[in-house]
Amino acid sequence: MKVSILPDKTEVLTFSQAINQALSDAMFLNPKVVCFGLGATDPKRIFGTTTLLKEKFGKERVWDVPCSENGLTGVAIGMALMGHPTILTHQRVDFMLLSFDQLINNAAKWSFMFGQKIDLPLTIRAMIGQGWGQGPTHSQTLVSTLMTVPGLRVIAPSTPQDAYSSLFQAIQLPEPVIVLEHRWLHDSKGTVDSSLKLIPKTRKRRSGGSMTVVAYSYLINQCLLAANFLSQFGIELEIFDICDLNNIDFSLIASSTRETKNLLFVDMDNSKSSISNSFMTTVLAKVNNIDRWKIISYPNTPVPTSHLLAKHYYIDSYSIAQEVIELLGIDINEDELKPLISRFDDVPSDAFRGPF
Repeated sequence: MKVSILPDKTEVLTFSQAINQALSDAMFLNPKVVCFGLGATDPKRIFGTTTLLKEKFGKERVWDVPCSENGLTGVAIGMALMGHPTILTHQRVDFMLLSFDQLINNAAKWSFMFGQKIDLPLTIRAMIGQGWGQGPTHSQTLVSTLMTVPGLRVIAPSTPQDAYSSLFQAIQLPEPVIVLEHRWLHDSKGTVDSSLKLIPKTRKRRSGGSMTVVAYSYLINQCLLAANFLSQFGIELEIFDICDLNNIDFSLIASSTRETKNLLFVDMDNSKSSISNSFMTTVLAKVNNIDRWKIISYPNTPVPTSHLLAKHYYIDSYSIAQEVIELLGIDINEDELKPLISRFDDVPSDAFRGPF
């Protein structure tokens, strides 16, 4: 079946709308693409990311599912092997734990076991992040856990453009890709150019000479907020976004670090298992003249349910700014950082309407 080529366009979209657009474009261009997941056709359509897909492409290509993650992942793998690029969505990454047998022992290993001669075009979307007292079993990120599995590619976009480009390209790839979407990004807005359809490489999001800062997903936004605020004190952060977590340009980060002589990794995983430990080692091996370096990540405890405790658990622009001035040894009064303190404990803004 031949389909017409979609015209490229540039428009302002929310993160959710960008994901929806990527799904729609991929399904329009390839009639074999299928999309399913818990809530895919319910009234809220997984944060609005699957809005109108069933109406556009029919129930044979877009459908809701029962709670059976391991079985559904097996179905997704089977469909992908039969030539259907398959998109499976989990409303929380925590639910994906039930599918680890299929994900790790089948999806991640299949191409290797058959000499890279068999494609497995499987894209798994999973939501990460906090909100409304989701607690220990509904707020995990599991980034490091997923990154340790050879054969899985992990992507964590931070902007609507990255969300669109990453997801569209992931659907085209002959390998299993995990796309991690932070819930607090879904309402963020940005310009999306649909002609840009490649997974973003490691790139500089802000220039500065005081310190090199590396982050991904929602924490990129928090780093940028902290950087813009600290600039009034003469502190200029150089910020790198590592969206494609399996393909980081460490040479680019090392080059920046040689200039700033200060390096900070900001990670949304637990401190003990943080991927930043190996990332930091890789960069430090390339840089000889570094003055200061540090990793900031979540505490090595489960996520607390109480919002009063959670606000001391998560990383935000305020805590990033604190770490920067402490690392640089600059004397800035705590009161001067108060504008960075959010009045929200476990929601991003007044617009947040819950995990579903």
